Amino acid sequence: DDELMSHIQRETLTGANELTEAALQADLINAGTTIRYPGAATSKATITDAMFVTYSDIMKLGIDLDRNRTPKQTTIITGTRLVDTKVLGATRVMYVGSELIPTLRAMKDLHNNPAFVPAEHYAAGTTLMAGEIGAIDSFHIIVPPEMQKFAGVGAASARTDVYTTSGKVDVFPMMVVGDGSFTTIGFQTDGKTVKFKQIHKAPGESQANRDDPYGKTGFMSIQWWYGFMALRPERIGIIFTAAKL
Repeated sequence: DDELMSHIQRETLTGANELTEAALQADLINAGTTIRYPGAATSKATITDAMFVTYSDIMKLGIDLDRNRTPKQTTIITGTRLVDTKVLGATRVMYVGSELIPTLRAMKDLHNNPAFVPAEHYAAGTTLMAGEIGAIDSFHIIVPPEMQKFAGVGAASARTDVYTTSGKVDVFPMMVVGDGSFTTIGFQTDGKTVKFKQIHKAPGESQANRDDPYGKTGFMSIQWWYGFMALRPERIGIIFTAAKL
């Protein structure tokens, strides 16, 4: 394969980037201090199989973030470099798992009208973000491909129409990350430098040693750095909820 090296390098970078994104997501969920629970729940462990996020919960989270001086704007990277950014005004982004899509689409507002507005209804007048499916209240809803959850940490349940693990309710975070709430070391480049190092040594005589006397084994490695710091954790809002199948 004439392009074998480029294939290996691309897949290596993809794997490292996914690990970084998973670590960042976990840090953000754990760092957030503006927390809401549905119904009478006061923790993830007290969320039952009848406690689902409501329009009121989402609206109240927005009010909490307003009180915490969370900016109503979001800066997104539109290209492949840090300099390719765009600011979306009057927009807060809420990240949810795909398991919550049925719950959100069925949600009613305070007047018993559909609360969820599909993205195609306003796409012509704004810039859609990757994974954006719609909006509820003042939040744009984004579904990342690998949103994390807390499997089996809720109350005991025997229902078959709710996500459970080992007889306990799965708890799903709905995360809002306000502008300026954290800083991190990521893979995005400024076009001049990168934040990782790859090493490749092909099989051959130079690789021969007592364990591989014919040098038939080579390797590809990647080293990168990851760092996270919560600057304004009160600007990271999370609703923990159960989800219907």
